[in-house]
Amino acid sequence: MKRIVSREKVIAVAAAALLTFTFCFLPGQASANDSVTGVMKSYRSCSGVQYLNVNSFLLRIAGIISGDDDARQILGCLNRVAIVYAEDASEEVKREIMESVNLELENGYEIMTEVRDNTDDLSVWCRLRNERISEMVVVSGSESSVIYLKSKGSGIPVSEIARFVSGSSDIVRL
Repeated sequence: MKRIVSREKVIAVAAAALLTFTFCFLPGQASANDSVTGVMKSYRSCSGVQYLNVNSFLLRIAGIISGDDDARQILGCLNRVAIVYAEDASEEVKREIMESVNLELENGYEIMTEVRDNTDDLSVWCRLRNERISEMVVVSGSESSVIYLKSKGSGIPVSEIARFVSGSSDIVRL
């Protein structure tokens, strides 16, 4: 039996293939925004590495279950949390993770604070847009862990974070 393929179908398949090729091989804005989580995710199958990704729905549920108003407020402002914990990984994997994440942080993140002493090696990085924190990354070399937090919407105002930490803010109204 002879099969007949219409010209429109051939054009549609060719267009779909071209679009797929384009999106797979050209760097885009979406991949640039999630570069840190991409690095984190790439190590999830390494021995001794634990990876956790929590979406906004689960964050809301966690806030409700916690029964803590502060936790509910903070978790309600987040869209995503990703964690890599590599304390049980080989020294080589730990080093690779830290180097790869730190390299990505140099692209659009600002260091907010750093603690380095005999026992701790911790840094907090943020991506700011119009004085709002859209992303935060906490890197602990001493714990071999990375925590990525992405805020909802246009982000959390830096001024609100300061007031929330001091206890005089209701962050929910953001």
